[in-house]
Amino acid sequence: MVGVELRQARRQAQVRLVALDLDGALSRSDGTISPRTRHALRSAQGRGLGLAFVTARPPRRVRRIAQDLGLTGVAICGSGSTVYDLETSGLVRDYRLRAEHASLLVQCLRNAVPEVAFAVELGASYAREASYTPAREYPDDGLDPCLTRVGNVLELCRDGVTKLFVQQPDWPLSELFNMTYAFAAGRATVAYCGSDLVEVSAPGVSRTYALAVYCLEHGIAAEEVIAFGDKPNDLPMLRWAGCGIAVANAHPELLAAADVVTRSSDADGVALVLERLGQA
Repeated sequence: MVGVELRQARRQAQVRLVALDLDGALSRSDGTISPRTRHALRSAQGRGLGLAFVTARPPRRVRRIAQDLGLTGVAICGSGSTVYDLETSGLVRDYRLRAEHASLLVQCLRNAVPEVAFAVELGASYAREASYTPAREYPDDGLDPCLTRVGNVLELCRDGVTKLFVQQPDWPLSELFNMTYAFAAGRATVAYCGSDLVEVSAPGVSRTYALAVYCLEHGIAAEEVIAFGDKPNDLPMLRWAGCGIAVANAHPELLAAADVVTRSSDADGVALVLERLGQA
């Protein structure tokens, strides 16, 4: 059925861009990307298809993955807060939380939450307070002097921030989230980030909005985009795109709403679609 449905989608509009959720849709359950999927991505790009990697990861981590895959394209990073050109290693767009709103939130949280610590994404760079503990799975965030700097978070916020990370490991994460959400008072988007952080970004920031703006600026219609996803936060992107595709391991909400359901990420579902698309 995947081949038939893709041929129908291809007849409706010429596909020009493939939007790929990185974790859970493109990568396997062990976090790797299979040789078959790597080949399918390079072949798709060789046929002239644009690639947009859509992820919560920041530019520096997506850049490493793209270099390993031998691919270029664009990365919609930080769940839409930044748009990064993987070919030029340049920032295309940066949606920032206003400096005064970030600073006010920091001050309120410092008064309410003992030993709270902060880190920030600033476009394609990263900075943190000395008391903030970088995630163990990303040791470069704490060790590479070219990647990060340490300073007072209020000083780091003076030009606005792409992301503000709030950390207090001794507090229940739900309480830290609720406190942050209350102090944000509609001036920011507040979300969970992994198992121990709350992240704050500019109001209205989303991966779908950033992707839509990028496509508008490059003359790409929504009907010319196919999008892959696996989690509920991918649903708006799949609904916006001309063809929304869920991998078989996706959340039931996506499986019910997708135009096409392909194999799981462990069974090279993205590769299967790209191969069939090349034959359509």
